[in-house]
Amino acid sequence: MPIISLISSKGGCGKTTVAVLLATELARYGSVCLIDTDPRQRTTKWHSRKPIENPAIQICLEARDFTKVLKSANQDYAFVVVDTEGRESNINSVTIGRSDLVIIPTRDRQQDCEDTLDVISEIQGIADSYDKTLQYRVLFNAVKPVARTKLQVTLRSMVSDENPTFNTAITDRGPYDAIFNQGGGLKDLDTKEFSNTHEATEEIFRLVEEILNVLGEKQ
Repeated sequence: MPIISLISSKGGCGKTTVAVLLATELARYGSVCLIDTDPRQRTTKWHSRKPIENPAIQICLEARDFTKVLKSANQDYAFVVVDTEGRESNINSVTIGRSDLVIIPTRDRQQDCEDTLDVISEIQGIADSYDKTLQYRVLFNAVKPVARTKLQVTLRSMVSDENPTFNTAITDRGPYDAIFNQGGGLKDLDTKEFSNTHEATEEIFRLVEEILNVLGEKQ
């Protein structure tokens, strides 16, 4: 079954938010295991606020245990989503090497884009060591719903001109932040409180459709 990992070399890019959004949307297509390898365990804390069966949650903080945990999850679930720590680590390297798709969330800011290029270099190095091709995609996250500045356009081009990038970008929306306050997914939000929940849901649907196409899961 497909293993999808969220990788970044720093915090603050919205990696955990994206992991939760993907896991809850992928649950429409089959069983999902969301593995939390971040010592801060933000994904696990999200799940504890409103426990749900799908996605299920597993914690794994040691690289020596990760292969066993991943093998078990890969046998028992239709999809595996791995939320990682925002820095280079042994467990991140193992995650990258075992993933069917590595997603690199980033923002259109100078440091974030430079860090994204560093992550891509790491992925390519791991691919060489495993002697195989690793699929990855850049995902622009927390995009402001206003016209981009010339610098932002330049930064996006710096990343996307030479690297595969999702057509769908994740807009900076209130519903994405709200799910961490109350747990659950977008479908659990009060649409009267968040009038743009429908737009957020459609956005994640489009992203998951792209992911399934990349993985060859869409017929």
